[in-house]
Amino acid sequence: MHRPIFPSLLMARVAITAAVAMMPSIAAAICHVMHNGISANSGASWSVPKDLEFALLDPACEVVWVAAGVYKPSGGAFNLNPGVEIYGGFEGLPGSEGDLSVRDPGNFSVCSRAISAMTTRSMPMASP
Repeated sequence: MHRPIFPSLLMARVAITAAVAMMPSIAAAICHVMHNGISANSGASWSVPKDLEFALLDPACEVVWVAAGVYKPSGGAFNLNPGVEIYGGFEGLPGSEGDLSVRDPGNFSVCSRAISAMTTRSMPMASP
């Protein structure tokens, strides 16, 4: 069963910090995500980015690298498979694949869900 990323946070911002200090393992499959990603793409590079919702549920995506931008789920919340590592703060430039150090704290990768016209739920993906 999949866990929702947004347990019951209202108007809160929570950083994903558990995986920030860890480097993805060499054997882990990295999927690249951009706001204009396509679910059918492999996500193997920034040139063929995957959609965030599909990357989080794809068993082939053990590590998800998210380019800067605001990501909104089409349903009630983002869901993910257990053990998925998520890293944000990337520019998403082709040629920078495989280098976790290119993340920039100024590049915000934010999961957001509009609850009403006046409130949102957001979770920025922390950068180092």
